[in-house]
Amino acid sequence: MSKNQIRYFYYKDEEKDLHMKQENKNKGFTLVEMIVVIVIIGILLAILVPGLFKYIKKAKDQQALIECRAVVTAAQAEALELSGKNKFIPYEFTTPNFLTKICSEAGVTGSVTYGINFSESPDTEISYLEYKTKGDIIVAYDINTNVLYYIKESINLSDMNNRLHNYGESFDKDFGTNYKKWNDARDKYFNTDEALLTQNEIKLLTERTTLTEEKLGSLRWLPCRYQNEDSTYEHYFVATDKSGQFNVSLVYYNGAYYYFQGNNGKTGASSMTDANASTIEKLKEAASNADDLSNVKDKWIRIDK
Repeated sequence: MSKNQIRYFYYKDEEKDLHMKQENKNKGFTLVEMIVVIVIIGILLAILVPGLFKYIKKAKDQQALIECRAVVTAAQAEALELSGKNKFIPYEFTTPNFLTKICSEAGVTGSVTYGINFSESPDTEISYLEYKTKGDIIVAYDINTNVLYYIKESINLSDMNNRLHNYGESFDKDFGTNYKKWNDARDKYFNTDEALLTQNEIKLLTERTTLTEEKLGSLRWLPCRYQNEDSTYEHYFVATDKSGQFNVSLVYYNGAYYYFQGNNGKTGASSMTDANASTIEKLKEAASNADDLSNVKDKWIRIDK
């Protein structure tokens, strides 16, 4: 075989190899192969992602518990220090500036909701506290439960009782019959974010009354009270947009929400007088929204469902 023939076959083989490589290079995935890969990836994501989110939530919850412990420790230390100096006033542990100071001392970026409750004996022992992280995780500290610290999924409607305790009943211990100091304290509360209606409250009251979300979002809860003949107090909240306004549509009293139904079947307003027993009598005579209200006019309605 001549050199030219050898050279011919050599280059022919090289050209064939190059062509085959080019064919393999241009060859892509088939549709079936791509679907199989996508399905496999989907299965892996379905297995891994929930576990990952669960792990992240658990880590955030754990951090929230740590922060709440730090706040409780700082608040308890502050209470004991003030008590040793005969300067312990439970009301101070409900004021926004004081609570901000405690969170700062604890080295956290969240906030205490509804103030801090103390036990009867010893009166400097913290009995209940709620801490909300910057990421809106709510941790409760409660000495009356088996688990001292626990995560609360949301602020529920019954938490109004905490408001009543912190911005109502706890004032009595500090101010008694000194209405000027009590009024000053509640007016300070009225101007804090804690006085705003919660989203749960707005949702409930939008469904049960004819008030709009916009209107409800402009209202704040104002603590009120009147003194019984036996010197005890009845406490309630009115929802108003002015601290001195008592011509209101909504009231919270004795664990229930009330709204005033006018003569046109729509939510109206009625005069409520602080420190007047007739105010509570109106609520005690309220109808239930579980009843037939077709002929009920100018009367307070208790939300039972």
